[in-house]
Amino acid sequence: MEKLELYREPLEILNRFENKGYTGMSDFDLSFLCGAIKKFRPKKIVEVGVAAGGTTAVIINCVKLLNYGCEMYSVDRSSRYYYDISKRTGFIAEQLIAEKFTDFVKHRFLLGNTVAASLDEIGGEIDFVILDTMHSLPGELLDFIPLYPFLNKKAVLVFHDVGQSQLGIHNINGAPYEYASLVTFSTLTGKKYVASDKKNIAGISNIGAIQLDESTPNSIENTFFSLFINWNYIPDKQSLEEYRQRIAKEYNEIYSKMFERAIECNVFSLYRRNGIKIPLNVIKDGLGKALKEAEKIYIYGAGKISRNITKYVERVLGEHIISGYIVTHKCLYSQKNIYTLEDIERDDNLLIILGLDEKHHLDVLDYLYEKGFSRQVFPYNGVGFREMIEFIMYENCIAENGGELCVSLNGYEKLIRNAARK
Repeated sequence: MEKLELYREPLEILNRFENKGYTGMSDFDLSFLCGAIKKFRPKKIVEVGVAAGGTTAVIINCVKLLNYGCEMYSVDRSSRYYYDISKRTGFIAEQLIAEKFTDFVKHRFLLGNTVAASLDEIGGEIDFVILDTMHSLPGELLDFIPLYPFLNKKAVLVFHDVGQSQLGIHNINGAPYEYASLVTFSTLTGKKYVASDKKNIAGISNIGAIQLDESTPNSIENTFFSLFINWNYIPDKQSLEEYRQRIAKEYNEIYSKMFERAIECNVFSLYRRNGIKIPLNVIKDGLGKALKEAEKIYIYGAGKISRNITKYVERVLGEHIISGYIVTHKCLYSQKNIYTLEDIERDDNLLIILGLDEKHHLDVLDYLYEKGFSRQVFPYNGVGFREMIEFIMYENCIAENGGELCVSLNGYEKLIRNAARK
């Protein structure tokens, strides 16, 4: 690891703005960033994660003080400042731009999309990147992957919040899941630059840099494998699609499949780990739409859960609508309408409803993915299964009890209701 000389002078620009430009970096971090710019004098800078634009203003001032010219692109998924949506993302830097302070910097904001969707406008030969986005996985890891093919072979990447999981923000216990920058920084090989921040415990720095070299291409596989470290959030559909399209365009099929599997695994595990609650009406409407569009309907499982699903589906669509039941080991069943996945012909109009205990879901979903059926499954990736069973049991209960409101028919409530009927 190499040490980097700090460069503090550009920070003076922040004194012109309220709240010192609302920058998310400390003075130490900004001095490190400016030190990297001073050392490498990049010609094409990409900043991913803009917020108020305080850091953007410091970078512009840094280039001005160094008296050289460059291109700069500031990219953020949000077009509004996350802390105060009445303000535009980058509003601090916009004040400098309005004053024509950017004579040395050809600057553009690219807002409302991920960096993956912005790369065609940015173009290649990027030689300096600042990654400062979500901090939690997939965050910076997912932003780096589409950027990599557009980087100069000796590009420099500055990662903010590499110490976030230990330090946190105003949190003496740190922020345990905020290690996206650290993971990305750690998986890449190249010449790494650090600094010791004496204000932090053990002198940990919350910022680091790496200059790519001839060894870096060999570390990209590790970066993709890092996508399987537990995510702390799932990006929105638009963002995922932007990443998906860029990865498919810039990488081979193996890496595209790794990305898809990482999404599958993390949606599955995050749903269970965090106990996310999906609104019942969302799952009910989703199942109704899937049933309406399906030409053939199968249930994966042949036990109590699948029988309850069958009751509901046949009440909605009519009897004998279920094409059959899929099981892993056919020899354990004697019914005629029992199949293994190998017996089923894959079709876009096919629907497979999960109808077996959650403890089997991971193996079953992995099996369905391997055989190319993951897109035909409801609920997709198992997310919403508990809610689906909850509303199905509720609807079945009402139907079986003559339309009565059915809160619970277990334990004492069942005894009380039966006693009242007698």
